[in-house]
Amino acid sequence: MTETWQRINGKWLLRIVHTDRIRINPTPITLTSSQIDELVGTYRNMDSTYMIRREGDHILGGKPGGPFVVLKAETRDVLFQPDNVYKRDVFQRDAGGRVTGFIARYENIDRPWIRIGEQ
Repeated sequence: MTETWQRINGKWLLRIVHTDRIRINPTPITLTSSQIDELVGTYRNMDSTYMIRREGDHILGGKPGGPFVVLKAETRDVLFQPDNVYKRDVFQRDAGGRVTGFIARYENIDRPWIRIGEQ
């Protein structure tokens, strides 16, 4: 919580109070190699491409040609980037259980990504 005060004509006046919740990383769970492999692939949103890959027991995500970041599992179908508590990747599956895409959820905005290939 922060407060902004201003002195006007010798008197201190409270101008604004800003409160924000403390955001902490969720407790990650460990996925099996096969559970990670279900999420691995190439995804598209309009003209953007995003890739998820596995390196050992780590999940990495990023755009081709750019840096990849470590992702952690909050649940089997929800990934998060440590210290970026505003965003979650919520995976979608078809009736057979195959991953078809994910929703990149930024607190109150959802951006859908469709799976276009496996890595």
